[in-house]
Amino acid sequence: MRDVAQTRTWLSVLWLAVATVPSGPAYAESFAHSAQAWAGAFFQGPLRGDLFFQGDLHYRVSDQGAPATAIVRPAIGWLLAPGVTVTLGYAYTPSWPAPGVKAVGEHRAWQQAQIDQPVLNGALRVQWRSRLEQRSRPATSEAVGLRFRQFVRWTRPLGERWLLTAWDEVFVGLNRTDWGQLLGFDQNRVFIGIGAHVVPMTFRVEAGYFNLARRTPPGKADGMIHAAMVNLFVNW
Repeated sequence: MRDVAQTRTWLSVLWLAVATVPSGPAYAESFAHSAQAWAGAFFQGPLRGDLFFQGDLHYRVSDQGAPATAIVRPAIGWLLAPGVTVTLGYAYTPSWPAPGVKAVGEHRAWQQAQIDQPVLNGALRVQWRSRLEQRSRPATSEAVGLRFRQFVRWTRPLGERWLLTAWDEVFVGLNRTDWGQLLGFDQNRVFIGIGAHVVPMTFRVEAGYFNLARRTPPGKADGMIHAAMVNLFVNW
């Protein structure tokens, strides 16, 4: 009964979070909507002492199967305390503005602090992640865009194998660039899905619905992406 009550509480909180997102015809019509499929793979393992390696790979396609974005993002992290880490990394992110158009390459140096802790006597796990990025597109400009990202993730175990998960991430531009980064709110990402521990403590799969709302330059409709998302997590 206690587990059932905790599950109902978690689902109520999640429903409230989703219900407070602006909706309705007027809100929906203010965006240019598109559909995509996003896939990611995340890797993490120890190096020496409290140092560890982490990396992630991503590939995203449009509803027509054309490439949209790819990411290669390796990093080195340091475990400060149980569930508390800091990380330094690099990312290369080519993106395709439209099918058949040459990819635009972006390089990112980034720094991150993360806290991952159980709450409610282990009934819920919460992860807070703050990341600062230095973005550059050297093929088109020497300008460097500074961007802050705040991520929070909630995970509710459903027994030993299954889990429910939801997360939200807000992106904020800290300066303007001549290649298109805007000052202020950039985008918000929301995911809700279910996961399974295929191999306990080693291999996990998560899949669900993803939504991205993005601010665009004045004169253009803001963008909204609806995507099916699948992520793989590997630890060693």
